[in-house]
Amino acid sequence: MEPRAAKLTDFAAFDHTGLPYYVPIGMFAVRFGGSSSGVVSAYLDVVAFVVSAVFLALLRPVLDEAGAAGWFAMWRALAAVSLAMVACNFVFLRDLLLEKPDDASGRS
Repeated sequence: MEPRAAKLTDFAAFDHTGLPYYVPIGMFAVRFGGSSSGVVSAYLDVVAFVVSAVFLALLRPVLDEAGAAGWFAMWRALAAVSLAMVACNFVFLRDLLLEKPDDASGRS
């Protein structure tokens, strides 16, 4: 890959990570944690660390054994996880930000 294209790819990947990762988690911690939002945020960070560690531990044998083909498999797995994250964030933010009527039939 050309160095300029690699830099643009890196920028896009890192730039688009912050909003879907930090903002919904911060909103969740503040809204549902109340005065304990810092503790909720810390627990969420621990869960994210464990999930990342498991993901990397599962991919390491693939990368070690397969060489360049392993990196292709890693990028495919990362793309699949990213798409799942987009879907989950969409559902989460829709439910968090949009007001729900108390009664679906419209009666008071």
